[in-house]
Amino acid sequence: FVQPHEAEVLASLGKQSYLDHYTHLWTDVHASPYLTTHFDPAALRAQLAADGPTRYLWVLVGDAPQGFAK
Repeated sequence: FVQPHEAEVLASLGKQSYLDHYTHLWTDVHASPYLTTHFDPAALRAQLAADGPTRYLWVLVGDAPQGFAK
C-alpha cells in the first residue's frame, strides 16, 4: 500500500497519468481545478493516513513507483 509519507510521489504520478490519458475529456474547461483537488499532496497524505475504505497500491518496476491503483 502507498504510505502517507509517499503522498508527494503519488500526487506527481497521479497528475502526470491524468494528463497523459484523460485531458481529451475536458472540452469546455481546463483540468487544473480537478488536478489541484484530487492530487493535492496534503489531501492525499490525510487520506492515506485515515482509516477509511480507500487504499492506493503502487505499480512498481523494480523498486521504483511507475503507477498506482486506487
